[in-house]
Amino acid sequence: MLRPVAGAVKRQKCGLIQSLKRNEREIMDTKEKGALISKIVTELKLSAFANKDTSFCEGDTFFSLAFKSDNEINKIARLCGIS
Repeated sequence: MLRPVAGAVKRQKCGLIQSLKRNEREIMDTKEKGALISKIVTELKLSAFANKDTSFCEGDTFFSLAFKSDNEINKIARLCGIS
């Protein structure tokens, strides 16, 4: 019976733990998601106000963002300059 090398097992465990942490970080709860969407909408509203764009609708934007995945919302937040 072959036994795995100790270093290989350790690397596999570390990789698994890192991927689990990465997956946990990507999943937001409802409060976090709502707060991030609010920040995005606020930033977009301020940008629209600065550009004198009167066609911006907060409710429509919030509703559209509510159905996006966590990864999509994070990408949009980064584009808006929100960390």
